[in-house]
Amino acid sequence: MRIFRYAPKLLAALAALLVVVPAGAYLIGPSLMTGAGDMSEPRSEVHAAELDGTIYVAGGIGFQRTLKSCVAFEVATQGFSDCPDLPRTLHHVGMAAGEGEVFASGGYSSLPFNQDPDGALFAFSPDDAQPQWRELSRLPEPLGQHAMFYRDGKLWLIGGQSGDRTLGTIRTYDLASGKWGEVTPMPTPRHSHAFAFDEDKLYVTGGRSDTLGPHATVIEVYDFASDSWESLPDAPFPLAGHGAAVFEGRLHIYGGEDVTTSEVFTQHFSMDLADPSSGWREEVPMSAGRHGFATWRVGDTAWILGGGELAGWKTLTSVTGTAIPLKLSDQE
Repeated sequence: MRIFRYAPKLLAALAALLVVVPAGAYLIGPSLMTGAGDMSEPRSEVHAAELDGTIYVAGGIGFQRTLKSCVAFEVATQGFSDCPDLPRTLHHVGMAAGEGEVFASGGYSSLPFNQDPDGALFAFSPDDAQPQWRELSRLPEPLGQHAMFYRDGKLWLIGGQSGDRTLGTIRTYDLASGKWGEVTPMPTPRHSHAFAFDEDKLYVTGGRSDTLGPHATVIEVYDFASDSWESLPDAPFPLAGHGAAVFEGRLHIYGGEDVTTSEVFTQHFSMDLADPSSGWREEVPMSAGRHGFATWRVGDTAWILGGGELAGWKTLTSVTGTAIPLKLSDQE
């Protein structure tokens, strides 16, 4: 979510809010209260990484501040615990997990969207006696609002923004050699997008840019074997700050926001990847509207962690700390 880029008056509105609400004070509503079984700190503008049945979420935007805390959601018990703080406060951080480690990359150090000038790739090992994040590498350039995942010994960083530039770049980081590389870039540069992948392909959905505007319906597919891209039919609703997952041959898209209408979506659609021409099928919606959430699929369930209940700058007073399950199993 790039809060200020698409609504020029929002920065002034936020400044007014922060004058009215003293630092350290809390407008506690249902979204900002942390109950038993919830995150220790509610948050939005986050990504997820899953390792051995636990989903990790680090940093993000909390109420009136940027966070460095990390939470771990154990799927089997459906409970949260804390994990090591990031080295510094960051939001819109890319997350991934693999080879026994959890990874975080890039992000913004404060509001409004001050890019971390020392953009880095960090890792920690949950099995360590005293786990702590350590820096693996500096990023080739500062980066935020991107996505990241692990595959075959490499971290893949998808799109995002560097300064005012929206990127179509797909970077890889080889964990064994410590070297950065690139593959064929996305045809459509974007940030605030969602992704999913299976054994053969990467699916990049929606997002934002100066060209696309505050949301997009465009969906593009990368073939790992051929290093090439193709398009899928457009999504049936605008996508930004949403989630995506692949399950049993279907691509699912869900949630998100439209900052132009202040809508936060519960919508959930899926497409048969074997027959994209069949179009999108409406599925059981999310139980509550969210955007900017962390999400990961475990089995037939996409878990939706945190996120904002309200769109745009109102995210700052509507962050959540809950875990919402979304069933992806065939509804027919």
